[in-house]
Parts: sequence; C-alpha cells; structure tokens
Amino acid sequence: KFLSQIFKQLFIFPVRVYQYVISPLTPGSCRHEPTCSNYTVEAIKEWGALKGTWMGLEDLANATLGDRVATTLFLRKTASINSDQPNIQG
Repeated sequence: KFLSQIFKQLFIFPVRVYQYVISPLTPGSCRHEPTCSNYTVEAIKEWGALKGTWMGLEDLANATLGDRVATTLFLRKTASINSDQPNIQG
C-alpha cells in the first residue's frame, strides 16, 4: 500500500508541474471538463500509477483528435457505488 502511494505520487508530480508551470503559459483552449490533466490525476488516484497514466494518455489522444472518450472515471465510480444501477461498460 505504501509503495503504491509512492508510485502514484511519482506519476502525479509531472502532471502537477504541467498544471502549475507550463499550462499557465499557454492560451486556455481546452473545451473539455474535466481537463485531460485533471482526468489523469484522478485516474492515477483511482486506478494506480500505470493504468491511470495509460487512461490519461488515451484521454489526451482522444481529446486532441476530437473524439472525447465517453466513459469517465466519475461515471464508473458512481456506477460501482450504486449497486442498484447496472455497471457502465466502456
């Protein structure tokens, strides 16, 4: 568990550097909510360093190409918490 948290923080750190150092220097042009960097941080926290990073990179690629991924981390969380609702597959 401790080692997992260390890896998560190591993978989140470069995203935070982007958010606080690089992103403010570029024009705000993202039209998606959550942004790719926010989505990546949440995915890493929820799914772990490797899978969360992969999900964030997929989201970035899809958003950049104009085909936003329909399933989000938040919908998956909600579906897994509410057992009376069917699971969202995607």
